Amino acid sequence: MEALNSVTDIRKLFAMEKRELNIMMVEDDPDIPKLARLYLKPYKDAEFNLVWVETGEDALKFLQDSQNLDIILVDYQLPGMNGLETTRMIRDKGIRIPIVFLTNAIDFKIAIEAMKLDVEDYLLKEEAITSILPSIILNVVERVRLREKLAEAEMNKVAQRERIDGIKSLIVTISHELNNPLAALKLAINVLQRKQIPPDILSYLAIMKENTERIEGVVAKLRDLKGDKVTAYIGNIKMIDLSE
Repeated sequence: MEALNSVTDIRKLFAMEKRELNIMMVEDDPDIPKLARLYLKPYKDAEFNLVWVETGEDALKFLQDSQNLDIILVDYQLPGMNGLETTRMIRDKGIRIPIVFLTNAIDFKIAIEAMKLDVEDYLLKEEAITSILPSIILNVVERVRLREKLAEAEMNKVAQRERIDGIKSLIVTISHELNNPLAALKLAINVLQRKQIPPDILSYLAIMKENTERIEGVVAKLRDLKGDKVTAYIGNIKMIDLSE
């Protein structure tokens, strides 16, 4: 997959994905999921599969068997565990499925506690369970996926920077290790060239000196390498461009 370079790229990727979303609604009033299904069924841009459970305990049992969900809608007022307690237990189990909190009345204290549990949204039930429900769900899912893609892209950038830093450290080490034997080799060639030796041997020494200096030049370029410019080598293999 090509690198994702912007939020726009990620949004385009999400738009191309098949939008078949699995939803769990935790709600003790059976009329609410019926109403939700009515609003979700005719929506043309996505297919919604809604699973309904009545209590927090039922939600946890469901999640033990399957976590193939894109979003969870949780009512605050539930029999037994309330919505906050249910959400807390879901998070304590390490389940990171996006959660939208539904309530009959705005309570800022509850809203703050819900947000501490990484709830994606806190909505009035009478406003959410309407024709805008599909848009609410799609917006939350897209926002979460966008955040995940951005985090993944950032991790890839960090990994790439670390890889480049590692290569540069290796280059510095190799350059250092080559410098001493190259210096000794050049010194030996210079000493031999000043001695009375046959012309054919001198020509070989000249070739050795020329290639030693070439190696020195390559080592110097590697040591001073600032960027990570590469060029094609063979097939998919690339090599560092030292031409400049």
